Amino acid sequence: MNETDSIQEQDSDVARSAPARKPRTADSRTAAAQPSRPAEQAEMPIPPPLSDALAEIGYVLTGRLGQGGMCEVFLAHHEDSDEPLAVKVLDCGPRQDPTRLKRFMQEFDLTRRIDSRHVMQLYDRGFGSNFAFTVTEYFPAGSLEPRIEHGLSPERALEYLRQLAHALQSAHAIGIVHRDIKPANVLFRDDDTLALIDFGLATWLDRDFALTATGNVLGTPFYMSPEQVRQEPLDGRSDLYSLGILAHEMLSGGKPFNVDSLHGLLRAHLLTPVPELPDGLARYQPLIDRLTAKSPDARFQSAQALLDALEALHA
Repeated sequence: MNETDSIQEQDSDVARSAPARKPRTADSRTAAAQPSRPAEQAEMPIPPPLSDALAEIGYVLTGRLGQGGMCEVFLAHHEDSDEPLAVKVLDCGPRQDPTRLKRFMQEFDLTRRIDSRHVMQLYDRGFGSNFAFTVTEYFPAGSLEPRIEHGLSPERALEYLRQLAHALQSAHAIGIVHRDIKPANVLFRDDDTLALIDFGLATWLDRDFALTATGNVLGTPFYMSPEQVRQEPLDGRSDLYSLGILAHEMLSGGKPFNVDSLHGLLRAHLLTPVPELPDGLARYQPLIDRLTAKSPDARFQSAQALLDALEALHA
């Protein structure tokens, strides 16, 4: 049996790389980055029991930012400050899967260990009678997705790549692999610095994947490394592959693999080299090729090695 035989076809469409994307509904991973219509958001209803419970511990909810399968995200501030915050709330009622709470808490525990300006800052967490919550930095300038859609200069794309490499360097240095690098997980502050978010799929190196269901491929298919597709143990080089796919997208303006099925997409990660960059960007091709090598041993061996290569590219 070859390594692609185990990939299960799913009843979901995989978007082609070229067409413009439809607007996305904010979900629990990206909602903290969607402040484009504050007045409308403020009018969205907030459940009184939740707002009352959080107000008792000092958090004033002022609007709903989004809702996903697991969580709701609210705009808030502490009663002692006007600084905007994002409060993510997970339903922990008796009918909910307890694994969701474990993953929710794991994300907080892993993220707070990473000392980097380019990783989302976490401030607090706690529990109510039937919910858990985390309080995080709020990102008023949105995610990387619309910036790619509008087009990035090579200089801007490489600057974002550099900042993301710094985020991964800090995470990998303490043994954390993100496993879900993608544009929706890159958020921006008003000063144009970025932060990597959503360590909900992250794992410790050399530890058992206790929260990973057997037989499931976790991650976002467009950005999965070959070893992630094969469900093999991962290290930081898997994140670097995903970052390479994202870098190609930032430079070219579209996803590299033009396929119309999940099976075809995962097979491309296993077997197909990424296409050449558009005319005028050939000087960046060796960097992309090394990041997206199918064998982890052929990639940059660390985020620091990538940073060194980026510095040499600008020299």
